[in-house]
Amino acid sequence: MIAARHRGAALVVVLAIGVGLTACSQSSGPAAEPVAVPTLLPFGDGTAEITSGVPEGFPSSVPLIDGEVLRGMIARDGTSTTYMVSIETDEADVATVIDLQMDDAGFSVSAETPAPESVLYDSDEWQVAVVVNPEGAPAGSVMYLATISD
Repeated sequence: MIAARHRGAALVVVLAIGVGLTACSQSSGPAAEPVAVPTLLPFGDGTAEITSGVPEGFPSSVPLIDGEVLRGMIARDGTSTTYMVSIETDEADVATVIDLQMDDAGFSVSAETPAPESVLYDSDEWQVAVVVNPEGAPAGSVMYLATISD
């Protein structure tokens, strides 16, 4: 079951990164019309809905760092549901703050990537991938991906 959870999270990470890059890219051409939020997109055997804030149903047991919510997403594929929240923060030591918040909320680290800015946390119910973007566009942004198997 954990392997299936990791595959689902990986698919959502790909979609979320694509959404984030699309939202952050700049074009030298004429300005595009803004997309109304929420936007429903096909996603595997299900759908992904992009929201302008924390998506409805995001687990209250997952603590979010203080900052401005840039966008959210709900992705359902028939086997799992993933909620994504992207936040821009001014916290000085984002990774440490998040680690302490997740530990206080009862989550444990289940995996770290070679880059210390990406950590996978588990609880009895949720798996949460947290990706910190210390540089780039937008700098200081944090992406949370909370997944639960259906």
